[in-house]
Amino acid sequence: MGYEIDFLPVEAGEKSGDAIAFRIFDNQYYWIFVIDGGYTDSGDALVQHINDYYHTNIVHAAILTHPDGDHANGMLRVVE
Repeated sequence: MGYEIDFLPVEAGEKSGDAIAFRIFDNQYYWIFVIDGGYTDSGDALVQHINDYYHTNIVHAAILTHPDGDHANGMLRVVE
């Protein structure tokens, strides 16, 4: 079993953080997870990253650590 974790930057002014995408895979199956989506622009970049690097538009689970805008706004893009 293997895994890949990608941290995408989330920035606005003096605040910065990460939107996290990861996949777990074996020889036959894979599962995609997202932790926090950042701001709306970050969510767009996260969706593009999943499409480009994981070659899918499926997310098996999305986890929001708390509902602040720098975590939640981009998650809307992911679930859309």
